[in-house]
Amino acid sequence: MCRTGAQKVSESAHRTVHSLHEQRSVECGKTFVTVTVQCGQLLTPVKLLLDTGSSVSILPESLFLLHFASVRAEPTSTQLRTYCDNPLRVLHCFPVEIVHKTERQTANLFVCTSETSFLAVDIIDALKIGTRCSQLVPPIASRMDSPEVIVKLEN
Repeated sequence: MCRTGAQKVSESAHRTVHSLHEQRSVECGKTFVTVTVQCGQLLTPVKLLLDTGSSVSILPESLFLLHFASVRAEPTSTQLRTYCDNPLRVLHCFPVEIVHKTERQTANLFVCTSETSFLAVDIIDALKIGTRCSQLVPPIASRMDSPEVIVKLEN
């Protein structure tokens, strides 16, 4: 992972649920991806921060109201907390299908009072989104497909 200068970052967690929470995000050194989020008949492109340490995907309340105000979101008992153990207010969640290129994955988006939207690690993997040094790259299907793997047999 490529690092940039100091930034205001904290993590939210509840049991095994972990999520990075940022305040006043700046796009420098972070990897964002635009995916299509489908909920019922609604199809909306949404820019999300790739969070390889998060097990939940988060959508800020402002984006929810802008794109999904007509969606009936469900209350949730999931509780998220910051690294400093402060509660992060989870308003509700709703099921969606997230599409990136030819890959699709169903997920629950948690609507929070955070300012940044996050895509969780399991969704990143399922959508086969590859990154290297804050840049999107084509993922390698398997180690055997890697040009770095060379087998030489001699008798």
